[in-house]
Order: sequence, then C-alpha cells, then structure tokens
Amino acid sequence: MLPARLTPIFIFAALLAELATLLAKDPAQDLWLRRQPLHSEPSIPPIPHVSCPTTKPPSELFVPPAPYPTQLPSDSFWLGSEKLWTNRNKNGLWHGYWVTDQDSGVRHKIYTDKIFWWRKGYDWKTENPPQLKVRGRRLDEPATPFYVDHANPANIRIPAMVTVIDIPTPGCWEITGDYKGDKLSLVIWVVDPD
Repeated sequence: MLPARLTPIFIFAALLAELATLLAKDPAQDLWLRRQPLHSEPSIPPIPHVSCPTTKPPSELFVPPAPYPTQLPSDSFWLGSEKLWTNRNKNGLWHGYWVTDQDSGVRHKIYTDKIFWWRKGYDWKTENPPQLKVRGRRLDEPATPFYVDHANPANIRIPAMVTVIDIPTPGCWEITGDYKGDKLSLVIWVVDPD
C-alpha cells in the first residue's frame, strides 16, 4: 500500500500515461492543439438547387438607353427597365471568398460583393447619396434578412449607383433594389468559396 502523501503523485502519473497512450494512437485527439467546431455546416453546391429560381436572362433582353453602356461579357445580361436596371451572371451564382483577420490570422468566409444599379437620368452631382434602398431575404431557409440603407454614387463614364451587399449565409437569396418606388428584384444562389 502507498503512503497517503504519494497517492496523488501516482494518480497524476497514471493519467499522464493514459493521455500519452491516447495521443500516440490518434494525434487528432490533442484537444490543446486541435479544436473542432461544435457542428459542421453542409457545403452549398456550386450549382443552383432546382428549388432556387435564380434570375435568368429574360426572353426580351433589356438594352440600356443611350448614352449608357450596352456591352457586357458573354456570361452576363442586363436586367430591368429604364427606371432601374443592373446586370447579372447567367449562371445565377454569387461566390463567397476567404478573408484572413490581420490581427488574429484566423480565416473565415464572407459573401460580400458590389452591385451596380442604373436609372435613366440619375445625376450623382444633384443626388448624393442616391435614394436607392436595397434589401434581401433568403428563400430556401429561414435566415436573418439584410438591408443596405444607402448606396453610393459611382461615376464610371455614365453615373451609376453602387451598393455593397453582405449576405449572411450561403443559399438562395432574393435581392430587391428600390429607387423612389421603382423596384427590381433578382434571385441568386450564394455558394461557399472554392
């Protein structure tokens, strides 16, 4: 029998030996070096789900009036009317990307991008900031909606309005722009970064 004063030492040594045995079998068990998330989210496939009605090119394509630009890359199309228009990708995708926090070095995903909006006669000199409001809601699952409370002018040859959209989660999202009561909606499939 061990003296009472040595018992804690032997118990501690036994625990250390057991921990060493576990670590030797599976280094992933080292909880001090490798932390696992409490849950994992399923990844969103890079192809819109059939239940997500992503915005496709209309049968009658909108062509912006002169002097607005009309040329787009072959994978994009114009959407809307002279009262409010934008352009979208034909595949309906909105890609997230990875960012690294400069202080902590931790990488995380974000789903942020810009959308340019036009309206015939919009003048950034007399209306700054533009009276464009943008909101979004997820269609395939419950999620917190987003709201962009202001747009910024973008003077790229012909005046435009630009909004920075920060979508909270991947999935099927409807984005609606409202310029003085003239509304334009589009649906996108937001995917995780590659």
